[in-house]
Amino acid sequence: MHLVRWGVVALFAALALPNPAQAFELSIGGPDTDAAYSVAQTADGGFVAGGFYQNGYLLELYVVKARSSGVIQWDTRVSGLGWKDIAYDLVPSSDGSVLVIGSAVLPSVGTRPVLVKLNAAGEVIWTTEDGISNLIPAASGIVHGFVRSDGSIVIGGGSNSMSNPIDPWLAEITAEGELTSFHSYPPLFGPGFGVQTYVNDLSPSADGGLVVTGYAAGPTRGYVWKLDPQFATEWVVDLGATSFLGTANSIDLAANGDYVVTGSHGPNGLNTQIVRVDPSGGVVWSYDLVHPDGWYSSGRDVVERNDGTLALLESSIEAIGSPVYRSAVLHVDGESGEVIDRFEVTVADSSTAMSAGAPTADGGYILAGSTNQYTNYASDLAMVLVEPEFFRTTDPAAVDLGGDGVELLLGPNPASRTLWIRSESEIVVARIYDVRGRLVLTAPAAGTTATIDVSSLRAGAHWALLVTRDGIAVRKLLIQR
Repeated sequence: MHLVRWGVVALFAALALPNPAQAFELSIGGPDTDAAYSVAQTADGGFVAGGFYQNGYLLELYVVKARSSGVIQWDTRVSGLGWKDIAYDLVPSSDGSVLVIGSAVLPSVGTRPVLVKLNAAGEVIWTTEDGISNLIPAASGIVHGFVRSDGSIVIGGGSNSMSNPIDPWLAEITAEGELTSFHSYPPLFGPGFGVQTYVNDLSPSADGGLVVTGYAAGPTRGYVWKLDPQFATEWVVDLGATSFLGTANSIDLAANGDYVVTGSHGPNGLNTQIVRVDPSGGVVWSYDLVHPDGWYSSGRDVVERNDGTLALLESSIEAIGSPVYRSAVLHVDGESGEVIDRFEVTVADSSTAMSAGAPTADGGYILAGSTNQYTNYASDLAMVLVEPEFFRTTDPAAVDLGGDGVELLLGPNPASRTLWIRSESEIVVARIYDVRGRLVLTAPAAGTTATIDVSSLRAGAHWALLVTRDGIAVRKLLIQR
């Protein structure tokens, strides 16, 4: 085993951004392809992102630590584990250490799960290369996991048995990296040729158990799989059959015990979807989020915020196979799935693919992924911090927009191009505000009716305020694209 810690290879950071929703953005990497698949906030208020660093034909496990200001503190490349090593989940501790959960292609046993423990300076404390990685008979290229309240570690993935099925598996590991138990399961929707189960995310449940999400092939459909604390299956819901979700990428436990899942119609993405599932496996609602420009899109991460709304990370491409990626953050109503607001994520490049997100202590949202370099088709690991102000919705009454009982009719609602307004009193002016209380459109009017062109407004919730000779009226308005 050969473990090496490397310094910062290249750093391109821009802290003065045109997008006011971003507190900072940074990218770091070498001449080839580097990317992140996981991100988390650390105890000191900084952030860590993990993925891989390409070194020739090798992929080395890669972790980057940034201060709260977006300045790189350290970066670590762990080499010698195998020839294709990737971090998929990071779990920081209060002492500054970081648990890295991922996979490695080991010379003697092939693709296996691997865990690495880093100290607060990014130095390797221990690795499971010669431990559980050899003991777990699971050839998983993608491995996810989390740490329970007692310090034990739960990991899982899909195991390529080489006889075609991808058999899902779960394992429990001590805080020191020793294997406690291993559990293998048949394909969730098998048997049959081409029936496979892929694991994309794990999350602890309120009862001490866990939930797993991902997608199954033959045909492709997303799922939510609930297990008890002893890893016994309680229920499985087929989201392809109930809500047309083809691929599930992320799951989060809501405060009321529900599970919020995001993904897309299929493995390549069509439209982003978000689904809410109750504690017994019943689908509460499913919402289809069509990209405003008609691009192929997929939900990559979703988290419930303290106010019950959702932060959702969306990745999109113009066409299947296109090298051009875009990413957006959506603020979503947690009860209805309605988009409140959205903005495009920008890094110092024209193609940005964010893969992971995590909430911050102050109500923001930290993202990680990659940014493409068109000149050589390489990419750098990228991080973006979203300001908490983006998620703070404002009732118009809080900024003196409250109405006084004037009768008002408007339609269509939702509206996409033209909105008509009718009042029993003479209209002076009509104003449209976004959910943060910002004025986005003003339309002078005369008489008791008005027609407003709303084609320039973003999709999502708005407030329509009508000033008449007899008073003010306010109505909620949804713009749909």
